[in-house]
Amino acid sequence: MSNYIFDFIRSLNKTEIKSVQDYLKIISELSSSEVEDVRQVKLFNYLIDKKNDIENEELIATLVGTKNISSLKNELIEKISEALTLNRHIHKNDDFNEQFVIKYKLKKNLLFLNIIGRPNIKSRTLYITTLCSNIVNTAKKNEFFDVLIEVLTFQKFYYGIRSSKEEFDKINKEMEFYNKCYDSVFNAADCYHSIILNNDLIKTYSNESRLEYVNKSIKQIEKDYKLTKSYQVLYYLQILKFAYFEEIRDYKKAIKECEKLIDILKENRIIYTKERLSYANENLARYFAFEGNYKKAIKTVELAQDSYNENSFMYLISKESEFYLLFYNQDFEKALVATNFMIAHELSDSGKFRRDKFIFYKACVYFSQNKIKESSELIRSSLEIEKDKSGWNVQLRLLSIMIFIEQDKIDEISFAIDSLRKYIERAASDSEIEIRERDKVILILLREWEKAGFTANISKTKIPSILIQLDEKEKPHSWAHFGNELIPFHTWLKNKLK
Repeated sequence: MSNYIFDFIRSLNKTEIKSVQDYLKIISELSSSEVEDVRQVKLFNYLIDKKNDIENEELIATLVGTKNISSLKNELIEKISEALTLNRHIHKNDDFNEQFVIKYKLKKNLLFLNIIGRPNIKSRTLYITTLCSNIVNTAKKNEFFDVLIEVLTFQKFYYGIRSSKEEFDKINKEMEFYNKCYDSVFNAADCYHSIILNNDLIKTYSNESRLEYVNKSIKQIEKDYKLTKSYQVLYYLQILKFAYFEEIRDYKKAIKECEKLIDILKENRIIYTKERLSYANENLARYFAFEGNYKKAIKTVELAQDSYNENSFMYLISKESEFYLLFYNQDFEKALVATNFMIAHELSDSGKFRRDKFIFYKACVYFSQNKIKESSELIRSSLEIEKDKSGWNVQLRLLSIMIFIEQDKIDEISFAIDSLRKYIERAASDSEIEIRERDKVILILLREWEKAGFTANISKTKIPSILIQLDEKEKPHSWAHFGNELIPFHTWLKNKLK
């Protein structure tokens, strides 16, 4: 049976493992319980070797020399916790940004403050007062409002209550302000996350109520920023501004607000992180794409990738965005390189759907390069996206139809169109299957063309008007960037009919 503590230990990275090993060695040298410490070291070294079996506790007990594995692993996890919260680990770890390190130090000082301030010893007062003052100044400078509230609370009851009513009231007034700052940051972050969740998961709001929510949030956060002058509040305010312009499809203004955010991030270390800068650049790249400026979008998404490790999931996601942009810009050779990278990435295998989606991308590149045979061979393999209910299945079917058309396989075209019709009809009674309005219009178009005998002479058919309909912008049946329809079907068919 899998053990969550063993699983956690096995998940440690190289830096964490080294810190734990160094700490266990020091503790072992200082400890009087040498046998127990040796067992902890043995257990730790066994667990971090991924070739070893972590399911068989009897085997592990034999190897480390004790039957009480439960007690040993609990003691070990305490040592790991101590090792990974030492200054030496935090300061030498590149995973922690400057703000994290500063706040970590303040939190430790707060803990120290509460320990040394517990006994009322007069000779400690000056040191405690100085330490409080240092924590307050650093916390103000870095907008650590939670730390400020905690240290001011300590001050109020440690010496404020003993000094004078004026001092007590002064601290209370400061606490009231910083509580407001804390609440303002929390509210701004909450608004931001509500929008992100709405995009990807819960879809609570309709388009109209969503726009109203964003607009209302911006007005409130602007008031909070005017009061607090907090850069953290400003950060979320700026995101909501470009989200608003994205919502109303004013991408020029969205670009302007996004570029403002990038400038704000670069000028303020309080809110600057490499990840936030990358997030801003990712959004900026999308807006350039919506404006049709693919070359600028490609350069911008490459900037976003600078802060990601190539083996990370975020790099893989960013590479997918880069692929889309290269594809739209018709840089098919570079797009092919991107698909090969994504398919080979170690995290693409974490879900077969993801890897098969990348294979579908590659098939689309081959098709766009007129390598019809290679494209056909890729989609003939069993792809997990065929089971998908959110639109990938339909796009796989459409690409198959396009391949049959390019190969002049009339019988296969008719069979594939009829199969698509049946699938869309079945989907009407299955709430889990998502069929876009555009897919329905494309099916009508294909059936009209089938009636015309797949001829280029379409002047007396409904096909020209349907093609115009599919070319419309900002409609439910419009083509959209970064979707599963990589090759705009209407554009391809218009070129085919020339």
